Amino acid sequence: MEYRDAPVLSFRPIDAKEPKTKNVRRLVRVHALICVAAVALVLMLALLFFAIRPVRVKSEAMAPNYPARCVVFVTPEWGDPERGEVVAFTSPANGSGEIYVRRVVAVAGDSVEVRGGVLYVNGISPEEPYLSASGGVCPDVEPTNVPEGCVFVLGDNRTVSDDTGLVDLRTTVGVVRFALGR
Repeated sequence: MEYRDAPVLSFRPIDAKEPKTKNVRRLVRVHALICVAAVALVLMLALLFFAIRPVRVKSEAMAPNYPARCVVFVTPEWGDPERGEVVAFTSPANGSGEIYVRRVVAVAGDSVEVRGGVLYVNGISPEEPYLSASGGVCPDVEPTNVPEGCVFVLGDNRTVSDDTGLVDLRTTVGVVRFALGR
């Protein structure tokens, strides 16, 4: 066999600037997408568990605004809740650690009373636009002064009177910001 008849082997030098193949580029894109999705999922879960807390409304006490089985999202309150805000709190009365959702009708320093089914705060019946026309009649409550570090709460559905009254601010989980399932 002569040298002329031998097969020619050609070796190309590897060029560092040669574009990647389509498969390698596709793998890099998929890897980047998976990384971004994983970081987003971790951030969302951290936000959900440390800043926004989902709470399921267990009774009809806040209907029709927050009916039973509705999920509300609660954020920690940096200051004391104000009148009209909806708070979530644990009730130390039954010791179960259940979380209740009620509306703040009076804050520290206020005098609150329910007479003839009508709420009076500091001797004045406040306008309560969140109550439906059939909001029900709240059982009478003797005149009570709200002490420092407490709020007075009632449900929007006044015929359901479970866990209403004075609530220690140390038992509040936070303030309701929005809801799902209304």
